[in-house]
Amino acid sequence: MRINGVLVVSLCACSTAFSQDVGDKVFTIEKAELKSSADVVGTTEFGDLLEIELIQGKWFLVNNKGARGWIDREKVALPDQAVQEFSGKIEVDPKNSRNYHMRATAKYHLGGRDSAIADWTEAIRLQPLAIYFFNRGSVRIENGDVDSAISDFDEAIRTEPRVVYFYASRGIAWNAKGEYDKAISDFDRAIRLAPKFFVAINARGNAWQNKREYDKAIADYNQVLRINPRFALAYNNRGNAWALMMEYDKAIADYTEAIRLDPKYVDPYNGRGWLYATCPVAQFRNGSQAIRDAPRACELSAWKEPNKISTLAAAYAESGEFATAVEWQQKAIGLSAENQKADYLARLDLYNTGQPYREQPK
Repeated sequence: MRINGVLVVSLCACSTAFSQDVGDKVFTIEKAELKSSADVVGTTEFGDLLEIELIQGKWFLVNNKGARGWIDREKVALPDQAVQEFSGKIEVDPKNSRNYHMRATAKYHLGGRDSAIADWTEAIRLQPLAIYFFNRGSVRIENGDVDSAISDFDEAIRTEPRVVYFYASRGIAWNAKGEYDKAISDFDRAIRLAPKFFVAINARGNAWQNKREYDKAIADYNQVLRINPRFALAYNNRGNAWALMMEYDKAIADYTEAIRLDPKYVDPYNGRGWLYATCPVAQFRNGSQAIRDAPRACELSAWKEPNKISTLAAAYAESGEFATAVEWQQKAIGLSAENQKADYLARLDLYNTGQPYREQPK
């Protein structure tokens, strides 16, 4: 499972037998391989959420971050049915920490982050395993409780100091706090333990990008893509870096490749749509394409993320449809956090006066 770039893994597995159909969302109950014929084309970690595209006997065709292949149906479960199964197991054996751990993962995929945290807390009370601290910390990052997440990662590392995921995830937490040097230090530790651990290399690139050391960020993303040329996240992140460096043609190319690899990955649609709508260089602006990209980003984020809706407003403004731009920008403002409102209101003022927004180089 990946929560804001954090890998949530398990050191235990279970076996369930549920009925699944094409289109169902399932999560992996143990690390598994994705296969094409006899070849391994990718892997999944415990808790990765996948959509079933096709069923052939015991095999499901799925796409995991650009790696499309077949997974054994015994390796996955439906979240709602898993909650029922492990709730029943907890009634029979309330002192088995693994049952709480498995139910927590299923609850997370149903949107119950607080309930998942409660289950991992109970698992820790019963058996304080490093993996339980780690998973609880990962969900706490998503809840915005970064300090508690770091405390959980500290405990996981204290217990098992050679697990690369723990350092990488604590690095992501430091990055979220703006402590970029501490983040890079943790990513370096993870990479020393596993030199081809491309998730940590990608995350270190994000920290360099936040420090505005874009050449170092690009170098990390390039290294990731040498290791795993189908990792859509790295293309998107490199696209962001190219855009900040005003290399707009390269940014568009990377966003486009990320979309090709993973057509349901929201961020490159938003990044490309934003660039087409707001680029300060006229030759790269394309209002009609922005209006195609921005709604797709909104759909993939269930119309709940204000920055995606604000991109849609900018796309309409670039196309001269200012009344529609005002409507969508007002919706973005209604969903936005307090620290976003000033910028969003400034854009609304532009649209109300018939002016599009132009991104300023940083």
